[in-house]
Amino acid sequence: MAIPHKYRLIPNVPSMLRSCQKTPYHSTWRRLDSEFPDWREFHRTWWGSAGRTRFDEVRSNPETEQFLYVAPDSTFTALTTCRQPSGGMLVRRDYEELLARIRKGYRDDRAGIILVGLPASGKTCFNIFVLLECMAQLQNVLFTTVDLETYLVDELGVWMKHTQDVRAIDDLPPFDLFVPTSRVWSIVDAYCGRYSPPSQLLGLACFALYPIPLPRQDDFRRWFIRFRSPPLVLTMRPWLDQELLSLILNDIDLGPALARYVTAWATSLQCVEQIRSVAGPLPRDIFAYLQDPARCLQDASKVLDVPWAGPSLGSFTIDWSSIATFDTLLLVKPLDVHCASIHTDLYVVDFRSTTVAAAVLAHARVPDYLVAEQAFRRANESVATNALSAWAFEALAILSTSGHIPPERSQASMDLQMRLHPMSRDPSSTDTRPRFVYGNCEHDDVLTISPEGLTLQPQGNNAFIQQAPAAPTGWGRLSLPIYPREITTFTNLARDVSVDPTRYFVSAQRDHPFFDAVFFAPSYDPTPPYSRSVIIWVLRTGLAKADGDAAASSCDLLCTLQTKVLSMGFFPVLKYVVVVPLQVRQSVVWEFPPGWEEDAQGEVYVQFLDPLGSGGERGPM
Repeated sequence: MAIPHKYRLIPNVPSMLRSCQKTPYHSTWRRLDSEFPDWREFHRTWWGSAGRTRFDEVRSNPETEQFLYVAPDSTFTALTTCRQPSGGMLVRRDYEELLARIRKGYRDDRAGIILVGLPASGKTCFNIFVLLECMAQLQNVLFTTVDLETYLVDELGVWMKHTQDVRAIDDLPPFDLFVPTSRVWSIVDAYCGRYSPPSQLLGLACFALYPIPLPRQDDFRRWFIRFRSPPLVLTMRPWLDQELLSLILNDIDLGPALARYVTAWATSLQCVEQIRSVAGPLPRDIFAYLQDPARCLQDASKVLDVPWAGPSLGSFTIDWSSIATFDTLLLVKPLDVHCASIHTDLYVVDFRSTTVAAAVLAHARVPDYLVAEQAFRRANESVATNALSAWAFEALAILSTSGHIPPERSQASMDLQMRLHPMSRDPSSTDTRPRFVYGNCEHDDVLTISPEGLTLQPQGNNAFIQQAPAAPTGWGRLSLPIYPREITTFTNLARDVSVDPTRYFVSAQRDHPFFDAVFFAPSYDPTPPYSRSVIIWVLRTGLAKADGDAAASSCDLLCTLQTKVLSMGFFPVLKYVVVVPLQVRQSVVWEFPPGWEEDAQGEVYVQFLDPLGSGGERGPM
């Protein structure tokens, strides 16, 4: 058989023809559906007639917006590095038109398809749509993720290998050079076009779908094999208001307090237009806005022309006109924050506001820090101060103590304003008092705060503080829990406080001046006796000193807590936190109150906060 002219310049055509006839390509791939039930269910759900049935259900009513739910969730996460939205993946109305043009390019022996569009315009979801369509039509398909993992789906199952390991034509399903429609579909979900996939995924054996951001399509044409007709360039159009409205009504996961107002407000195209003007044009911007009560609920109350009394949080409700006293304040559950671990518990905070003001806005639902402070003081001065301290500490993992966070950062690490570490102790010494080192000087029982130091990075369900480089070997890193907790006031610590890791116990009075709040966290230190230990975190507001009698009374109360922990069969570990809200940055020295020198054997951490922003000036709200 004569070789067509357009293939004559390929030096290895004969060997390729031989390898394409019978190739044990599966030998280099890892089979997922035989190892993991989720991938087995994914293949069974979408391959062949089962997948076509699901598509028929969506296409049966083209006049309405439809959603495809990619089950199981874990497979959608693996393919997209995103969690599956609660309402499924929206099938946009132009998907069918794009798919028809892609099929025509496949039949016409095009080198592939370049899909261009704005960032977050839905290119990845369309890639998943094409993947599922290929499976439903019994079409072998390769799917390359942004994490450089390539998945192969064929009639036998789901296979996977690292993208850079797809090195030879023998790694791909058999194909016939002279039958263009025998090529395997290759969907390369290159995030913002940040990497060039191996030539095998864009070459002779593949029909590639490659999404890239505007306006860079010309930069990527060279990645396609030149001897075929040039790739077809398609454009993903911007989101329509009707599509965004469908996402809001079907795809966003709101808590009960938010849903009551958002569903009464953002249910018309006119409101969607208003939301886009405030939040931004992309779904992720709109979702972040609607899930942030500090921003959207006040706007909703203006549009609805009704006073917003604030969502009910436990037994506490805030009203603009009158401030109610409260006993319990339920913290907001974690919202949609993108991070390395999908199980990380972090809070959504308006980063454009100041630090403490942002914490108050997210948790207390009041306009700004000063209004919050006045409102709480009208209710109960002691409770107000202590609650604000607890919020400030809970915001440790996401708020910048230096004032503001750049708007382009959706996550933030935080600099702790401290350059202090415990000094090495002589094992033979009988002195158990805490000793600390600052620079090259040693200080007995003194903490010094300075605007230099460490970096906090959220990891999993904990925030880890990396020690300063000068710290002695063996001190490791200090773990601060950032779980959502319920703030509960108490008047009698021995009677009202239980060893409950889901609560903040906040003092309603100042009858024990060394600490204002207590909470508990399990220890994950595998070293005995810490392997079965409970950490008692003691929270202190400000730098007020206590006389000997008051300090001794506080010590007795903490001994009672230790006894409670011991009675449960756990080893108690005391750790102290001093929250220092200062209007203007300055060095601060804090000394242990008299009477605590022999008892304060736990570790002491200091959190330096600036409630009015950098340099004591209020930032933009």
